[in-house]
Amino acid sequence: MKSRPPTEPPAGHSRNPYWLVATVGLVVVLAMIVAFAALLEQVRHGTGLARYDLPAVAALSTARNRGAVILLRIVTTIGSPGAMTLIAVAVCGWIAWRVRGVTPLVIGAVGVGGIGAIDTATKDGVARARPPVRLHAVEAGGYSFPSGHAIFSALVVLLCATLLTRWVVRGRGPRGVLWVSSIVLVLAVGFSRVFLGVHYPSDILAGWALAIAWGTTVLVTSGLLIPGGHLPSSARR
Repeated sequence: MKSRPPTEPPAGHSRNPYWLVATVGLVVVLAMIVAFAALLEQVRHGTGLARYDLPAVAALSTARNRGAVILLRIVTTIGSPGAMTLIAVAVCGWIAWRVRGVTPLVIGAVGVGGIGAIDTATKDGVARARPPVRLHAVEAGGYSFPSGHAIFSALVVLLCATLLTRWVVRGRGPRGVLWVSSIVLVLAVGFSRVFLGVHYPSDILAGWALAIAWGTTVLVTSGLLIPGGHLPSSARR
């Protein structure tokens, strides 16, 4: 029997690259978990980036003006957990209607529901106080770490942009605009929370790390990142 030429890929490799996607996804998730753990350690001991948290918030508070505060209040409202949940429902529901399937709704429900639980559990577990009230430009309650606005906006934008790229938006140019706009929105929401004095920079970074970790987990396990959108039979067993 002739052996397979060494340059030929294994059978099924090009059709079902699930394990490549899963491996890359695992690397991303682990990297985000490590980043979050490092931030948490710094916050607990007041070291690393956490040393600059209060000075950064205080410095931004002195740079405020009426126009900037109004604009960033609008941005922070758009990025709130409630608004982001509504956006997820609307986008996932619309895409589900277009494709005549429930997959977008399931991905949205698992993603948003899961990140909500992660956010609440982490806030209660760390119990970090917010910046001093004298620095607040908007009302805010509850714990500070991680930022709920940052974690929800990053998760919802990641899922919605991926779903839109997969089923709705066509062409490199429109997809590029979609992703650049999505990243800008997430960055703007994160910046608004620090600028308005209700979160520290490390709260924002921690929220982004958790959102990317959970979002990647949801997308990889759903099979959405695989050409064809289905898990290979070998991966289901």
